[in-house]
Amino acid sequence: MGKRGPAKTPSNVVSLRGDNSHRPKNTSEPKPPPITPSCPYWLDRRAKNEWKRVVPLLESLGLTAQVYRAPLAAYCQCYSEWVQANQVIQKEGLTYKTRSGMIRQRPEVAIRQKARNDMLRFAARFGLTPADIAGLHANETHGPDEFERWLNGEAEGEQ
Repeated sequence: MGKRGPAKTPSNVVSLRGDNSHRPKNTSEPKPPPITPSCPYWLDRRAKNEWKRVVPLLESLGLTAQVYRAPLAAYCQCYSEWVQANQVIQKEGLTYKTRSGMIRQRPEVAIRQKARNDMLRFAARFGLTPADIAGLHANETHGPDEFERWLNGEAEGEQ
C-alpha cells in the first residue's frame, strides 16, 4: 500500500512559496545536484519541443536535476499525446458511425482525456499550472539568503 495523505512538497518548492505552517522542516531531505537533464533521444518531435520550452523555465526556478529526467520526459510525452489526439479529433470529429449505423465516441477522445489528466498531474509536480505557480515567490538568486548563511556559520566576517 502507498503512503497516505497528500504528496509531500519538495523543500525547494516550499522555499519558493514560503512556508507559514508550524510543521517541522525536513532537514534531511536529499538535495540532488541542480544539473539540467538532457532531453531523452526517444521522445517524439513534439515532446522534444515541449522539453525545450519547459526545461529552461524550470531551470530558472531552480527546479531541475538529473534525477527528474524521467518525470519530465513523461510530462513531455503526455503533452505530445494530448496534442496528437486533439489533432485527430479536430480532423475527424468526436464520434464515428459504425458499420451497423450506431454513433460511437472516437477512441482519441479517451486518449486525449487520459493524456491531459496525466500531463496535468506531472505539470503540477513541477509547478507548471497557474494554481501551482501562483503561490511561488521567485527570487533573483536561488542561493541561501543572508539569514540562512548566518545560521550555517557562513556570514561575512566569520572564517
